[in-house]
Amino acid sequence: MKSISSFISNYSFFLLVILIIGHSFILVKLVFFPYPEFFILPYLTNAGLIPYKEIVDQHFPGLFFLPLNAAVLGLSDAGVARIWLIVITAINNLFIFLIARKISKSEFVALLASVIFTFWHPFWGGWVLWIDSFIPLILLPAFYLSYRIINSKNTDFRKLTILLGFIFSLGVILKQITLPIAGSIPLLLFFYFRDKKIFLYFFAGFAPLLLLMVFYFYRLGILTDFIYWAGIFNAETYVHMSKKAPEYPSLFQMIISYSPILFFPLIKNRKAAILLCVFIFWTLLAVTDRFDSNHFQPSLPFLAIGLALVLQQYFSVKRFLVYFLIYLVLSFNFVYKDYQKQVRDEVIIYDQKMINLSNTVKEYITSGDEIFVFGVNPLLYYLTNTIPAGRFLVFQMPWYITILEDRSIEVLESSKPQLIVRDKKFNIDGESITEFAPKISEYIDENYVVFRTTDNVELLRRK
Repeated sequence: MKSISSFISNYSFFLLVILIIGHSFILVKLVFFPYPEFFILPYLTNAGLIPYKEIVDQHFPGLFFLPLNAAVLGLSDAGVARIWLIVITAINNLFIFLIARKISKSEFVALLASVIFTFWHPFWGGWVLWIDSFIPLILLPAFYLSYRIINSKNTDFRKLTILLGFIFSLGVILKQITLPIAGSIPLLLFFYFRDKKIFLYFFAGFAPLLLLMVFYFYRLGILTDFIYWAGIFNAETYVHMSKKAPEYPSLFQMIISYSPILFFPLIKNRKAAILLCVFIFWTLLAVTDRFDSNHFQPSLPFLAIGLALVLQQYFSVKRFLVYFLIYLVLSFNFVYKDYQKQVRDEVIIYDQKMINLSNTVKEYITSGDEIFVFGVNPLLYYLTNTIPAGRFLVFQMPWYITILEDRSIEVLESSKPQLIVRDKKFNIDGESITEFAPKISEYIDENYVVFRTTDNVELLRRK
């Protein structure tokens, strides 16, 4: 046993590289879903449409609406998107290894944390490229800096706290999920240092980027639109209409796989234990809006680090060993069954069906034309190099349509697009688009006629 532990300690980084390569191979073999927003939103922004006014969306600007967006950074197709996912995952795995090693002072525990992350990552939506995939790139360095600050001498925390605030500002620009954590950590630092200047140092790093973003939106004349869609709309309409409760199997899997967090408060390194509890609490709370597996990605690294620390401390305790063996058996069962479904050569949405549809649409339009899609993913605009009718895009989901259906009809009436692409079978949470957008559906039926159908998708021209 000692020889194995010695081998791992001596070759831990080499073993980590092998683990990351294996993890990357798994991600290549799994189904892949790059969210279409990564393509359509930067494309329309770069085409001159104004975020939050002509492109209706409730997310913070992140990689979508700023001058330095995903398109500028080279995210051009599904193949590049998969490479991004693999690189992001590899960096996160490296961060987990380094943080676990820092806290535990053990190469074995550090590698164990990376193994746990690799084990759970594909199961909890690791095959999806979404904003949640990027959040650990912010939260893991923030966690590390917070841990260093808490363990530093009083004279050493100033610069680190400013840097911590800056990192959190990047996270907030990406997604609102980081805002509660960014608010909690300065309070925790104050608890340790009892120095009110900690808030000043944190704010000095946190404020500049966010103020620059606000000024940029002010110059565009969309500050009130941004506040409404990214703030008020999220808190009022979206939070009530988009709720997606977990089904029993998913809820049971979540309870089992995240059950080790019950042991986090018992970790002997109290500072690490408190930080882990803060980070995992807020990241898990964000899942309550819509219970999708990929929304667990921000919390997963902290589950991995925490479980590795718990195993280091309690593995020799018989009662805990019984729990852990049950945990291990159930976890392998979950992952094995999931792999049976997810190991397939498929790219969701950005697939051959969508490519064929875009090629068909190109036969009837020229680059830069305005068209309208109804029940078809707006990725079609990107693939056909077209613009939404009236230079106005709203994602056709109930929580948007309930507010903007009349506005959408006004846009159709004024722009009179010559081509509409429609899929009447499209549904959200079991509700058909013809049910949650009846006025738009009726307008299309009255003013347009089907002239071609491909893969159950209709192409319509004006009567």
